[in-house]
Amino acid sequence: METSVAEFVDVDNAPTTALIRHDLMVGKTDTTIVSIVKELELDKELGLKKQVELTVIKALNHDIDELTSSRDYFEVSQSLLEKLFQIKKLRIMCLWTNCLNRVIGFLKAGILPLSLHALMLVSLYPLLRFSMWIWPVTTKAPTPLLVTICIIDCILWIGIVVLLILGFIAWGDKSIEYVSLDVEIESKLLSSISEKIPYGAKLKVIEAKKTGIFKDFIYVSPEFHVKKMSHKITFSTVDPAILGVTTDNRKYMIVYWDIDKDVAKIVKEIEHFKKFKLNKTKII
Repeated sequence: METSVAEFVDVDNAPTTALIRHDLMVGKTDTTIVSIVKELELDKELGLKKQVELTVIKALNHDIDELTSSRDYFEVSQSLLEKLFQIKKLRIMCLWTNCLNRVIGFLKAGILPLSLHALMLVSLYPLLRFSMWIWPVTTKAPTPLLVTICIIDCILWIGIVVLLILGFIAWGDKSIEYVSLDVEIESKLLSSISEKIPYGAKLKVIEAKKTGIFKDFIYVSPEFHVKKMSHKITFSTVDPAILGVTTDNRKYMIVYWDIDKDVAKIVKEIEHFKKFKLNKTKII
């Protein structure tokens, strides 16, 4: 089958009924492209509009697979980047502080209700012991004084129940606030980066750019965040990797450097932050 069977159009302005090809692969065909063309024709014949939208992109995916594999570029996913930058390890370092902050936030928000709960619990045991003593005595030899004491005992038990109820009511409209530490992978357009990029990395980027495979390049790095509600502070940015982004929005590794150094920097930031008294730290 000739390549003229399929329509080749630019991805940015492609109608959903035409095959999308990479600029470098327009006019080229192989068995996979022929198969995709047949599938697209079948989708159109069946009137499967959603399937057409899925099929037209397959040719672009195939083109990019061919182009990147021939030049030894490998696709990177979010999970792979997290492994590369040891994000799991860094987050574990924040775990204890985050748990402690949650407990502190819970205690601060619940001073009144927790005090009522505590008073109820402290009173429960001695009142129970007192009741176990006074009622058998009063039952055997009731006197006005003992009966009065039993009535007071009943009132005290009612007070225990009231304390319990008030404790739960006091939780109403309480807001538990705490500071959360986290490490995330941030990505920015390479053109917006003001940090120093090594000369060797720039050479790798220009080499990748000249291939014509990638539509843009992004700068990815782990960043340490301190969050309170919807606010966050971003500590210093690190500079470990540059990725190429293809027209189907997949990411490929172009160059990375100083991973161990950057991870160590994040570790240092976490340890430094843990030395602060969080209740005195101003989060904006």
